[in-house]
Amino acid sequence: MSNILLGIITLVICCAGYLFSGWNWKKGKTKTAIIFLLFCGLILRFFVATDFFLHDWDERYHALVAKHLILHPLIPTLYDNPILPFDYKNWLGNNVWLHKQPFPLWMMALSMWLFGTNEIALRLPSIILSTIGIFLTYRIGKYFFNKNIGYLAAFFYSVNGLILELTGGRVATDHIDIFFLFFIELAIFLSILFSRKKIIIFNVLTGISIGIAILCKWLPAFIVIPIWLLIVFDSSNFARKEIISHFLIMLITCFFLLLIQKCKVIYYLHHQPYF
Repeated sequence: MSNILLGIITLVICCAGYLFSGWNWKKGKTKTAIIFLLFCGLILRFFVATDFFLHDWDERYHALVAKHLILHPLIPTLYDNPILPFDYKNWLGNNVWLHKQPFPLWMMALSMWLFGTNEIALRLPSIILSTIGIFLTYRIGKYFFNKNIGYLAAFFYSVNGLILELTGGRVATDHIDIFFLFFIELAIFLSILFSRKKIIIFNVLTGISIGIAILCKWLPAFIVIPIWLLIVFDSSNFARKEIISHFLIMLITCFFLLLIQKCKVIYYLHHQPYF
């Protein structure tokens, strides 16, 4: 009953907040409108994340591995102290757990180390990143189309049911997908900044964001590379030689993080009893 009451209160506050945001948008108060979008999106995410239990497929596995990473950050384990023999090919019952990339698990472990081993601490990184994603969606939509489309895209992102459920760990791949989505959007946003300002640090940060996205969900993160090329070509701010040189800088930065991933796998396998 208390959860239903809390849900009604959350719904009323968010409806009022979204209406106020839309009113400010019509008045031309862009900053206020976006702030209220972020505020309402944050409230929704906290409400969805307040299930004080771990969900099936896959949050329970991610939570357990993240909890073990607090003790040994470089060795992700599912069964931390396997007493009985196990099949290392079975990701459901393994000792060293290589089923998911490490970065989201590291961040969940860091959050639980700072705020305690509980459900809210586990989900806090996803809450923060998916809230920032509302702003990134606005800026990306504004760049490719216009301010109105950017605002609508940010609104739909903030209330999207799948994103909310992923943030709360309620559906499969949960926090892993939130991290992946965030760093893909961040890489695109940084590409836009680089194409406009021609400041090399934005290009390096784009490569780092792609690399981190790879450490969240592997090679699909390379989808940003053709988008980077299209954005830079479309800007008309770069000569062809400049595009090639900056493209190589971005790739080298990205592949440096890939090298870290390879070293991580070798380290893991060295600690796997069956290798």
